[in-house]
Amino acid sequence: YTATFTLGESHLAVHTYPEYNSIYLGMYSCRGPEDAKPVISYIIKKLKPKKIRQITNQKVPINFV
Repeated sequence: YTATFTLGESHLAVHTYPEYNSIYLGMYSCRGPEDAKPVISYIIKKLKPKKIRQITNQKVPINFV
């Protein structure tokens, strides 16, 4: 399943992969990558994943949970 949320100047995309028991979270903020970090941290805290692979470039933090 895939869900996207438009958050004013940002967006959050959630993609699920049940066959791999995993979730992909991607958040983009027009204000920069630092703006997305608290939201991603909150989601990770609530989901309590066993493994996280995070990739961050200059614009988009990408998390594989």
